[in-house]
Amino acid sequence: PEIDSIEDLSGKTITLAGAGATPEVIATDIFDLLPNEVSLDFKSEHAECVALLKSGKADVIILPEPYVTVCKKQVPEVKVIADLADEYKDKVKSFL
Repeated sequence: PEIDSIEDLSGKTITLAGAGATPEVIATDIFDLLPNEVSLDFKSEHAECVALLKSGKADVIILPEPYVTVCKKQVPEVKVIADLADEYKDKVKSFL
């Protein structure tokens, strides 16, 4: 199925870097509000997330800039569905 919004990520595994840091806190706060569980698969580097997406070993990744731009160059079909700062503000009702 097509992924067009944060809500479409329910039941998916999301690959990202930043275990034990701000990315984990933000992702957990946002995804805890979804109706179905989301699995977070943490990697040590953002570049590793891009490589996994490019190789087909990850379906969904979370990246900050400039890695979003790098990823779009390496994987032209990649689709950005959300800005997590905006999602956090809208869903958690707080500012980063």
